[in-house]
Amino acid sequence: MVVAVVVSGAFAGVALAAPAAKTEPAPRVAVRGGLGNFGAKLDRGEPVTVVFLGGSITELPGWRDALTRSWRSKHGGSVTTVNAGLSATGSDVGVLRFDEDVLSHEPDLVIVEFAVNDARAAPGTIRRAVEGMIRKAWTADARTDVLFVYLFEPSFAETLSSGQRPQSMVVYEGIAEAHGIPSIDAASVVARLVERGDFVARGPRKTKAGETPAFGPDGVHPYLRGHRVYARAVERGIASILEASEPRDHSRELARSVVGDHWQAGRKVPLEGWMRDESWRRLTADEAPPVASRNVGLWESTADGATIEFGFRGEVLKIYEHRPGPTGGLSIDIDGTPLPEASFRPLSPGPALRVIHVRHDFDRETVHRVRVRATRAADGTSRPVRIGDLLVVGEVVR
Repeated sequence: MVVAVVVSGAFAGVALAAPAAKTEPAPRVAVRGGLGNFGAKLDRGEPVTVVFLGGSITELPGWRDALTRSWRSKHGGSVTTVNAGLSATGSDVGVLRFDEDVLSHEPDLVIVEFAVNDARAAPGTIRRAVEGMIRKAWTADARTDVLFVYLFEPSFAETLSSGQRPQSMVVYEGIAEAHGIPSIDAASVVARLVERGDFVARGPRKTKAGETPAFGPDGVHPYLRGHRVYARAVERGIASILEASEPRDHSRELARSVVGDHWQAGRKVPLEGWMRDESWRRLTADEAPPVASRNVGLWESTADGATIEFGFRGEVLKIYEHRPGPTGGLSIDIDGTPLPEASFRPLSPGPALRVIHVRHDFDRETVHRVRVRATRAADGTSRPVRIGDLLVVGEVVR
């Protein structure tokens, strides 16, 4: 497949030309059950919707936009794509927001990209989350196709160069084999380019004459040249999968599970009035436009001691938080025992929608009391705290 695509957003107008010097390695592709339902609709010229679910590499402009442009150049306006990437999150968050951020768009194809952010997750957590996602997808519509895409980070390089796969990819491949889900390993393409000297994994964007260009500043988030590699690899992989695919009803896969305690029941729970004291004010979409597109309700308070409190019975609890910039302090206690702030709240600055990871190890039969309180910032000033919906596997009770 010839690829001539243009990245939108921050890279608008930049053509993704093929590399001039050397032939780029082919991605490792597993067809398995294929993408026959998606392909059949494309062949018939019917409208299709593709949801990209992943972390920051997917959320930021780049390879996702390139694929969109390429598909639309071939199929016109019949292809709709949805950016469901969310920075600094893995599959354990993806399954909890799946209903809102994926199924609400009635997708024909869901592309799951979490191997990088799942690199340090426990295999059991990945299995429960990913099994939950695919069961959600096929329960909603048994003709929705799912594709796993694996991207690169420097810690993968040695393992990939030896012909093996990092742990997170191994877990995904086990699920893919069990359920007939195709996969595209674009990470191995980058690893081979780094190994043969076409790239260094990390470095400055600009290079001097004779210097080897860098894949990205940190080896994880690509420069435009890195996004070009991903776009070509994924498009080549999808083309080869489609050639070998036939339409398929995935409903029979619901009769078996890779893990029994999967997180299909994970969901988003809004903050009800009984959970909040009167100091919390709901933000409008205009006040938090990056969040509004994700249908996340946000509540703000500047009052020292502003409280959100509820009971929780279940396994997993996470909380959306939005940072408009420097924020006030935050405390969380469970059954009266405070959690160290460093254990649940990222310390990196800057405006962003984030997810507070409260706990995965609750006693499922006990109702635990959870209290979230706004506190003064470290410098003693009162700054806004913005708390959003809850993400749970379990039940929220009074």
